[in-house]
Amino acid sequence: MSITAMSPAAEAAVASANELCAALGVSTATLTARADVDPACNLRADAAVGRSPFAEPVDERYMSVRDGDAVTVRARTAQGVFRGLVRELLLAPGAPESDTRHDGPAISWRGLSVDTVRHPLDISTLRRIVDLLALHGMNVLHLHLTDNEGWRAPVAGVTAGAPPFTVDELTDLVAYAERRFIAIVPEIDLPGHIASLAQARPELTARAFPHPSFSYFDPDNPDALDVAATAIAELAEIFPAPYLHIGGDEVFGMPRDAYDRFMRAAVEGVHATGRRAISWQEAVRSAASIDLYQWWMTPADIPSEATILAQAPEGMEDLARAVAASYAEVADDPRLLAECHADVIVSVQNPLYLDRRYAERSHVAAQTEALERVGFAAYAPTPTRDLLTWNPLAALPVGTTLAGVEAAIWGETITSIDDLALLLLPRLALVAEAAWHRHPSPEHTRGIVERAAPRWSSLGFDAWYRSTDLVEAGSAHAASSRPSTAPTTTPTDRERHTHG
Repeated sequence: MSITAMSPAAEAAVASANELCAALGVSTATLTARADVDPACNLRADAAVGRSPFAEPVDERYMSVRDGDAVTVRARTAQGVFRGLVRELLLAPGAPESDTRHDGPAISWRGLSVDTVRHPLDISTLRRIVDLLALHGMNVLHLHLTDNEGWRAPVAGVTAGAPPFTVDELTDLVAYAERRFIAIVPEIDLPGHIASLAQARPELTARAFPHPSFSYFDPDNPDALDVAATAIAELAEIFPAPYLHIGGDEVFGMPRDAYDRFMRAAVEGVHATGRRAISWQEAVRSAASIDLYQWWMTPADIPSEATILAQAPEGMEDLARAVAASYAEVADDPRLLAECHADVIVSVQNPLYLDRRYAERSHVAAQTEALERVGFAAYAPTPTRDLLTWNPLAALPVGTTLAGVEAAIWGETITSIDDLALLLLPRLALVAEAAWHRHPSPEHTRGIVERAAPRWSSLGFDAWYRSTDLVEAGSAHAASSRPSTAPTTTPTDRERHTHG
């Protein structure tokens, strides 16, 4: 018994499914499945909406026929075959002896943004995350490669802060993800979030305040523009996906004209590589020709000036007021996005920033206690059950078009893979179901968590949070063999404000 291809066109998808099963500790000897790619097969699931992260739109729908213990999956593309095999063999509930199902994603772009800088994740961990995304039918890994704490992108000859990845490491990761039908979207955050670069290459930067975290690339310096252009071009050589993310967020104190000129130059550099440009929503305040905007902060999330001033160190009140003024501009972002008929990736921090602490307890007391240090304290904790009924379309600014959904995990408080698992799961699975079905029932999503949990443990994510919102007391998953434990050293305050 095994997973077998019925045609040469299905062979790559079948090989990938077998490889994923091995990574998840699932023996294919216990499976009887066949798969076929048939461009003319009749598919009844609705077509997905949004932007494809691949060079061309991809039909990921499939149909499955179950006959006793055997399953046959048919799709119009290899991606559809792969998604169907994974869902039917690893996530689907026990089915009747005879059953036919039509399924497919509701939203084309289904991703996770991963901060590789503040807690420097290695390639092995990123591979595990790729497998996790593949298990849950997600198709984008957004790699946040630069920030105040370091420059991990091996481009433009920059060495700053956290050690960079090598080109070979990233090339191998791209190939690994491609075998799971996952696109990797790289991000270098420009022109702000460059404190480590400003310390290593101060001649490239300017700042309005005497603090390195408020440095930015100086658009009046030709050398700074050359370094940014070189970084973009070299990043495009490593990552073949059609999109490249250039950040654009939280550039406090940078004059509007300077910001506009830099962003226009950066986008021109992206387009010169044949790629399309993604930015965080702040870039809508510029005249740059952004292709996709990532919507992370809503007007309801704007912190008050009083709150920011109360948190500011003595003597930095002017800086705090500049931060508050920048956040106040968020109130006008929905109008600006609507005016340019923006295509938007929904990444709203509530509920999609997964470094937010849980409001509910865990069945494992040590996990509940770990929330004293794990999770970004500036965010109000929210209950996991809210994700069971979350609707991506309801989070979309009026007058814009949904491009996709992307959760995010930031690393300020992460010190180990157990911390990562604690924050990431089970919430990532709930986001994935919201993007796959758009309106999944809570019962359906709880069933996915129940069936996926052993696979998480096989990937080394056994310290996932045993949420009392999701897991029944006394169930097989209510206990953890590896609760997140305190680190031997306390991480420093890495000075993130509200975002990445």
